[in-house]
Amino acid sequence: MAEKIYRLNKITISLFIASVIIASVSPADADKIRQIIGFGDSFTSGRPYSDIIGGGRQGYGGYEPFLEQMLSDAGHEAYVYNWGWGGETTPTGVNRIDSVLNSQESEYVLIMEGTNDQWYGVSANTTAFNLGEMVDKCRASGTIPLLGNLSPADRDTSSQIPNLYNPAIADVAQQKNAILVDHYSAVVDRWDELDYDPVHPN
Repeated sequence: MAEKIYRLNKITISLFIASVIIASVSPADADKIRQIIGFGDSFTSGRPYSDIIGGGRQGYGGYEPFLEQMLSDAGHEAYVYNWGWGGETTPTGVNRIDSVLNSQESEYVLIMEGTNDQWYGVSANTTAFNLGEMVDKCRASGTIPLLGNLSPADRDTSSQIPNLYNPAIADVAQQKNAILVDHYSAVVDRWDELDYDPVHPN
């Protein structure tokens, strides 16, 4: 049962991302192999955690293997590379993303960061600004950014994620005309059965 719930949670998140990518594919490019970067913190890095910070490995991580399979099942071959770094905050991520974009060609970059900002006291405004900078850097490198909001966290006792951070992330997506992937709504109603610890999905 635990394995089933794990798969359902990863599939739920991946389904949102896959549907967005598939909808953006033009008929002329339908046979093209998609190159996709997953960029973020431990949600992207996945378990078991790696000392090489995702390392750009294909088919490794929390949601990456599921996303790759979903796109393949829908007739869109894709290589999904993991560039997650557990524990990262957006002040670090906004600088790290340059090296990732320079070392890994991609058509899409899936950005999900900010949970650690909330935990360590980085303001929602700073988080939003840094994510906006990441979106700009992706565009400057010729990639399409998809900006994910934050899933629930039991340790967020003051409900800052839904009331401060996610609205700020949504504002950035709107201002930057970036696609917003709503992870929070995908899992909030079932978070009690989907969480592994106070912050991570199982």
